[in-house]
Amino acid sequence: SATITAYKGDTKATEKQIQSTGLNNHTNMTNTGGNSSGIITVNQTFTMQNLLPSQKYDLLFTCKPSQTQAIGIYEENYSINSTQNGTYASNLTIQCNVPLSTLAWNATSVTFKQYRGELNKSEFRLASTGLNNFTNVSSVGNGTSFITVNASSLGSLDNAQTIDTLITCQSGLQQTIGISELNVTANSTQNGTGTVTNITFSCNDTANNYNATQ
Repeated sequence: SATITAYKGDTKATEKQIQSTGLNNHTNMTNTGGNSSGIITVNQTFTMQNLLPSQKYDLLFTCKPSQTQAIGIYEENYSINSTQNGTYASNLTIQCNVPLSTLAWNATSVTFKQYRGELNKSEFRLASTGLNNFTNVSSVGNGTSFITVNASSLGSLDNAQTIDTLITCQSGLQQTIGISELNVTANSTQNGTGTVTNITFSCNDTANNYNATQ
């Protein structure tokens, strides 16, 4: 048996080898059932082959889940027999493990303490586990007018890929004293509504102090 791990939207493969012990005429490999619904495929049908003693035959099994494939383990079972090896067929199980693709920030909340009119900025990292296609960054909150993010459409992120994002906070001189927030969300085709990742940026504006001298 063999297990292939492929994230949603990805393609991975493994090679297995058939080796003949003695002469095996009319060798066949048949699919005896499984639940992969086409996710697992083999590069050839391998029907009615005559294998000489010690002859080897390479087969490539591919796991290709769609971008919206449900996470889980899928499998297909194969049986190999021949004229000489009829009753004692060799069986092979190929499994495809489809894990969850995730996106994660390296922080969940950040607060800038500043005076009105002051500029603060900081860089944060978004990490992809698995393949994440059509990755987007969006933001909402009461600080959207002066808290900004330098990222929106990030495209496709590969497994273990990271993206650095710059967050800037610069309120006006007349900004109301208090805390303003921006909630930043990252999602993708594989990492949809139920598993979005958020980070909250807060700008805590305080009054400017002036000392008058004569």
